[in-house]
Formats: sequence, structure tokens, C-alpha cells
Amino acid sequence: MVSQIHFLIPAIMLIWEEYGNYMYSIFSKKIYTVFIRVIAGLAILILIFSILNNLFIYKSVNENNLLHLVFLITGDVIAIIPCILIVLKPKYDYLISIVAFFYSIFISFLQPNNAMGIDMFILGVTVLVATKRLSRKHHYKIVILCIVFLAETLFAIRFGAVIFISSIQLRLGHIFILFLIIYFIVLFEKNKNDSEIVLKKEEIIIKEENDQKILNLAQFSELHQSDVSLLEYLQQGKNYGEIAEKINSSEGYMKNQFTKIYKILSVENKKDFLRKYNSVKIIYEDIKTSK
Repeated sequence: MVSQIHFLIPAIMLIWEEYGNYMYSIFSKKIYTVFIRVIAGLAILILIFSILNNLFIYKSVNENNLLHLVFLITGDVIAIIPCILIVLKPKYDYLISIVAFFYSIFISFLQPNNAMGIDMFILGVTVLVATKRLSRKHHYKIVILCIVFLAETLFAIRFGAVIFISSIQLRLGHIFILFLIIYFIVLFEKNKNDSEIVLKKEEIIIKEENDQKILNLAQFSELHQSDVSLLEYLQQGKNYGEIAEKINSSEGYMKNQFTKIYKILSVENKKDFLRKYNSVKIIYEDIKTSK
């Protein structure tokens, strides 16, 4: 059953990548607040039942190891505290990672071959990445997480070589899944940001004056006055070689220059530019001066 669940994780992430932007658009802040509170509330219920279960088992089997029971119940009580904070203030959603890492260490120490311990570690890292509290800038956090993961792996040494090797194999498989999850989260964020940038540009670059659409290149810090004449030549139907002759340059330079301009204007190529901007008047007017 565990292996089947692990197999489904990459498939779930692929589906999220396909429909993630749509889900993001309908997943309002209010819905998110309710959702995160429900998750934290369920976690609290699970922990309460875990405490009751430990008490019941201890009573039914008449164990003498009271210290072990206290250890388990203390762990559950400690984990409940961050969950309560999340219910009260959902902005503390990142505290889920603390609970996850706590249980990752807890389970890995007691049962190094228990996949749940590694899954908790993956959950903790995923939450940090998704809430943007773990990136390339946070070097110290990455180092700490690596140390924690290594320590959890070394816990298995006390159970013998067979368990230790099996634990390493299990953890390597889960690390592979973790990298897949992080990859798709980063890819989703990149696609979302790219879409927002393109949309923002399309909303501001074209103005209308006297039924004439106007494209002011001064809106883009990367473009210059000289680019106006280049784009006007393009609108006149001239090819790169003819434009290069007009400004005493090479055709290769022109191709590179237009490639940069296309990227800034969010078009793919010459054909796409003409389709979008052929009837647009191109100017370069300092925005500060015009105001």
C-alpha cells in the first residue's frame, strides 16, 4: 500500500502542473484560510486520538514502561500546540513544517524503516518551499535540513547493518520523490509569474489616441529611441538584411537585436510581431516628461 501511494505522488504533481494555474485563480484567500484551518483541525483530532490510543494500549497490555508512554504522549502534546496556532491564525501555516520535522525525527529514532518518518520529512520540506521559506538564499536552512536528514539516517545504525542499508535505500527513494515535488512547485511558480508578467505588459503597453493605437517603447527600460526606427522598418515590410543596410550594420546583428526586442514585447518572432503590432504607431516618449 505504501509503495502504491508513493507511485501516485509524481502523477498527482503532474496533474497539478497541468491544472495548477486554474486552481490558483479560483483558490481565493478566504477559501485557503478555511482549508488550512480544516487541515490543522484534523491534525489536532488525529493527535488527540493518538494520545487516547497510547493510553488505551498501555492500560490493556499492562506495560511497565511508563517512561516510554510519557515520551509518546509528550510528543503528541507538543505537536498539538502549533496546530492550535494555525487554527487561530492561518498565517502561521508554515508551522506545519515544524510538526512534520518533529515527527520525522521522532519516528526515525524509534523505527528507522518506517516510511512515515521519511514522509514527514518530505512534507516539512514541501511546506517550506511552498510557503517560500526555503530557497537558494536560505543556505543555513538547507544545511540544517541536510544535517537532520543525515542524523535520521544514522539512527538506523543501532539496529544493525541490514536495517541500516535498508533504511538508506528507502531514504534515497524518498529523496527522489522530494526533488520531483520541489521541481513541480518551482515550475508552477515560474509559469505563474511568467503569465503575470506577460499579462501586465499587454495591459499597459498599448494606448489609444484619436482611434490610433500607440506603442510607447519608453515604458521598457531595455528599449531605446533607436529601436523605434527598427520596428518601423519592420512594419514597412523590410527584411533583416534591408534593415541592416539602412543602419550600416550586419544582418546577424539585426537578427540578435530583434530577438531581444521580441522577447521584451512578448512576441515570438517577426510574424507574431506584425500580427500584433502592424497597425500600431510606435513612439519613444519619456513617460516622466509626458506626465
